[in-house]
Amino acid sequence: MGVGAVPRAVARINYRMLRIPLRLVDDAAMRLFGEQARLRLAYERLLVDCDRAAAALLDDEALRRRSAGARVSIIRRQRRMQQDALAFTRQRARFGQRRPPGPSGTHPA
Repeated sequence: MGVGAVPRAVARINYRMLRIPLRLVDDAAMRLFGEQARLRLAYERLLVDCDRAAAALLDDEALRRRSAGARVSIIRRQRRMQQDALAFTRQRARFGQRRPPGPSGTHPA
């Protein structure tokens, strides 16, 4: 056991205790928003960034793996949101092209 092992272990415990209220906010408040809500994704990204920083500072491999998995999940959800938005935009454009002309011969606004 090295000289820095005890302070690092104490810091890990403190970080885990700090993480409890953040997790409670995620479980209680953020669940009110949809899974793809921008605010929820931003909060999750903040938590992942905190975990990444703590993993680097505390040399915690388990925390590093957990934050990497969460990052992948967030990226997948963001990509799905972008694909859904693009599909909606394309659908809307197709709908606008199919609308019959109004009485004056132009498309209604």
